[in-house]
Amino acid sequence: MNRHLLAFACGTALAFAAASCSLTTAQGFTECITDVECGSRAVCSHGYCVPLPARCEKKEGSFNTFDRIPLAALLPLTDSPDGGAEDASERAGLDAMRLAVGEVNAQQGLAGRLFALYTCDTGRSSDEIVAQTKWMISQLQVPAIITSGSSQTIAAYRAASDAPTFFMSATSTAVDLVALYNENQAHLLWRTSPPDSQQAKVISTLLRTDPTYTQAATPRRIGIIYEDGSYGHGLTEALATDLTNNGKDVRTIQYDAAALDPNAVLNELQSFAPNVTVLVSFPPAVKDIVRAAKQRQSLTHASGHRWAFADAAKDPAIVDAYTAPEIDGALGTAPAMGVGPAFRDFADRYRTRFHVDPALYGYTAQSYDAMYLVMLTTAWGKYKGLLNGANLAEGMSRVSAVGQAQVNVGATGWQTATAALSGGASIDLKGASGELDYSSAASMDTGAPTALYEVWSVHADGGIKTERNVSPP
Repeated sequence: MNRHLLAFACGTALAFAAASCSLTTAQGFTECITDVECGSRAVCSHGYCVPLPARCEKKEGSFNTFDRIPLAALLPLTDSPDGGAEDASERAGLDAMRLAVGEVNAQQGLAGRLFALYTCDTGRSSDEIVAQTKWMISQLQVPAIITSGSSQTIAAYRAASDAPTFFMSATSTAVDLVALYNENQAHLLWRTSPPDSQQAKVISTLLRTDPTYTQAATPRRIGIIYEDGSYGHGLTEALATDLTNNGKDVRTIQYDAAALDPNAVLNELQSFAPNVTVLVSFPPAVKDIVRAAKQRQSLTHASGHRWAFADAAKDPAIVDAYTAPEIDGALGTAPAMGVGPAFRDFADRYRTRFHVDPALYGYTAQSYDAMYLVMLTTAWGKYKGLLNGANLAEGMSRVSAVGQAQVNVGATGWQTATAALSGGASIDLKGASGELDYSSAASMDTGAPTALYEVWSVHADGGIKTERNVSPP
């Protein structure tokens, strides 16, 4: 490619504000035009090959075109920045995003511009995700970043305060995010799952009415063990309030995820003598706590004590030979997977590509929807003339317009949806996780959709099973 043609290419790419090429070096040449020229561990940034940060990679999409649309997913794929245990649920969510990108690129992306998904493992570290966020914005000029986990999302969002970056999360449910969403008129922070104020009511109702917990004796004392952080604090506070208002005696016990001492937690729990204990925890902590509790007679299944789980625990990894006898039959809640054709199509394609049932994990459908929403809003950015965070965020007001053309998330609806949005029209999008209704007053105030919740159960011989979907009371 000669220099004049390169100038035209870079100018065209920058008109959509997602390209990362430059014309100048001291000699008037660039070192690279595409990522492919930089090898597997570097990207083409401002015309130069720049090494990717540790724990980051080019994951899915097109890396051999100068005008690719770069997007980032910064996820806690392991539980430690030093390379801890893999989080299978987060990996399943990432696979759902990869599926979405692959489907869209197979249809020539956005008007011929293909998407490139760059991913990083945050190791559930705030310092890591802050550094990764700043790198993705400065080096790749990503217009959008997908995050997971409330505390992680908050850290990343604050790190990007000087850049109008669009944030989307499938798993961040903390009530704290509502204030961040409303910090400015651009509304740059969105979610595909409802806030935990709704989940708290679902869990409370479950504990007070489901035969799993009322068959022997209606629970009088309920313990809640929760991980320190925005997610744990927000859900626990809302749940404890609802249970107390309904006449239950509640004890909340916090632990530090980085230094969990199960015995210290269980000493306090045992002194309270609960009938039921809710774990607002991630799978590794769930296993550690249940295993330790098994050594205490008053906290065993045989003695009548029962466990219940919030959404973060939905992962077959919580079931092993030691925990199975204690949690067999226990129930949990999570934002529901969809029940319509969009979910069935997603689940079929997911199983075909990854050979896993997406319903085994929480938030796979929400992750798929999150990726599609980000890509769809670039069509609105195209209509506005610039692929930046503010325009993508504005596009969220155009995806659930009642009375407009109904489109299912997925490959079959992509062309119809992007044609409408690129032309300045709105659509009524149906997601794999449900309706994706962002048009209600509550959704416009929170940046999160109204949604159903699923009740899931633990089975000693079969892992996780979805029992039913319910509406928040």
